[in-house]
Amino acid sequence: MRCYAVLLVLLHHIHSDSDIIMNWFKVYGWYGVNFFFTLSGFLITGLLLKEINQNSSIDLKAFWMRRIFRLWPAFYTCLFFGSLVILFVTTKRPEVRQEFYETLFFYPLALANYLEIYIRKDGFPLVLNHFWSLAVEEHFYLLWPILFSQFYKRKVFFWLSTVVLLIIPIYFRFLYIGSGETKIQIFKTLFSTETNIDSMLYGCIAALFYSRYNILKNILLKNIFQITSLALLIFTFHSLGPRENLGHLLTIEPILLSLASCLFILGAIENSNKLNNFFLKNRIALYIGKISYSLYLTHYILYTFNYGILSKFHLTSINSYFIGFIQISTSILASHFLFHYIESPFLKMRKKFTRVH
Repeated sequence: MRCYAVLLVLLHHIHSDSDIIMNWFKVYGWYGVNFFFTLSGFLITGLLLKEINQNSSIDLKAFWMRRIFRLWPAFYTCLFFGSLVILFVTTKRPEVRQEFYETLFFYPLALANYLEIYIRKDGFPLVLNHFWSLAVEEHFYLLWPILFSQFYKRKVFFWLSTVVLLIIPIYFRFLYIGSGETKIQIFKTLFSTETNIDSMLYGCIAALFYSRYNILKNILLKNIFQITSLALLIFTFHSLGPRENLGHLLTIEPILLSLASCLFILGAIENSNKLNNFFLKNRIALYIGKISYSLYLTHYILYTFNYGILSKFHLTSINSYFIGFIQISTSILASHFLFHYIESPFLKMRKKFTRVH
């Protein structure tokens, strides 16, 4: 599933209007980020459930150490190379360099999303813009384990807190976009943590119900095609909606996408037919899924670097599919090395903090 989510994002960022197919990815490819949010919530909650069932408690320090070993090595590697691309490839203007130096600390503080909203000026290279979603996830990884570990056994309070957390993003989305469709209001709606955490919470809730209710598993096994069809129906209904209605897109759309993502996730993990295995368990899909984090980190940096080279030789107007092939293939190659030489060694070190067997 990670494979197709990250490919959606990669195709979305190619930004080509050359034909209807490339334009579709430009419009809809960002759905991959929403799917990643929901999948992250589902997977993290599954691990927390296993830990609390096996050990009767959550070791928050061990949880966060696992996150650090999982996320930081590749993140800081890409931050370093992305900084080089900004400083030496995309621009030589002193004011841009000065702005970069003054705002660099936003990235290690997991504030890249608010940097894009409130600080970043027009014309700044878009090399590290995609780091905004990593900041949102970091904030969620701080909040959700605390709530889960402290209140999961107090069911009423736990579910009331979860419902409140679901309502907060909806409130802020309506608040921001209702204040006017200006650039800053749109950015606040798109990139703020307080407007995105429900996408992860839906995945958390799906994991909670899936682990608790065997009847849900039986329904999934018996009605896999109906569930998948329902997910497709939600996706299609919302895709054919009024694209000019920005308020609808930025307020209601994330809910529909998250619900559809939950259905796809639940259907995929319980379905083992040949079609499902062909799309989700073939070697290419599994490998791209494995390196998906590295691929997400590197792709926009490589896109910018590659585009600079193509521009130098006046090749930016060639076939968009060829450019897309160059962009994606070089990103996969770079991600291969990043995963094997940076991610993998730290993933092995992370095992000493594992409490779930």
